Amino acid sequence: MKFEYYGKYLHRIHDEAGRVVIPAKLRKKLKGWVIITPSPDGCLTVYPGDEKNGIPINRQGIVLIPRPLREYANLQKEIVVVGCIEYIEIWDRGRWQEKEKESPEIHSGNFS
Repeated sequence: MKFEYYGKYLHRIHDEAGRVVIPAKLRKKLKGWVIITPSPDGCLTVYPGDEKNGIPINRQGIVLIPRPLREYANLQKEIVVVGCIEYIEIWDRGRWQEKEKESPEIHSGNFS
């Protein structure tokens, strides 16, 4: 099954534990579980998961991002959640803004 994720969303890390809300338009296709991996670009990549291989998303759309992954992506308080057609990226807002300056044609557009 092919998933298509679109949109760019400004969100926040809710607490020291690393809880993040996955936007409703994106989480509908995730079916309650995600796999989160570090990306070579310095962000986190999110794919659909399952009970055996994944982190649960609760009914409010909140997922707990483990500390080592938050540290890898240098996630601070404000984050950007981006639908990239076949997967989702989670960026620190400051890093995202730097990427936009480097490649405005790729990262242009307003937040959903």
